[in-house]
Amino acid sequence: MGNIGRIMGGIKAFDDASPFDGRLEVGVATARNALQWGRTLGRMATGRTEKSPFVRMGSARKVYAEFDEPVLVELDGGARKKLKRLEAEAVPAAVTLAVPASR
Repeated sequence: MGNIGRIMGGIKAFDDASPFDGRLEVGVATARNALQWGRTLGRMATGRTEKSPFVRMGSARKVYAEFDEPVLVELDGGARKKLKRLEAEAVPAAVTLAVPASR
């Protein structure tokens, strides 16, 4: 899940994501082997993630996920501990950016 479109290497994971709309884009990958992951990543690289048969996409303000077994969760590129439950919420205007004026 995320609120930005591009991930590592400039790959577009969430085609319609915006950090300004107060929503989280959610993608669930069901790929299970190297061939399926290759197809999924190929669709992501061409900006057509939602067309992959191995990805389900959605959008929400709050997300709650519960897993049968603990799963390793990765946030902002770093692995975290295994979890059985995950909750996330988009908070509009939670981050303020200060950009220098161009000269």
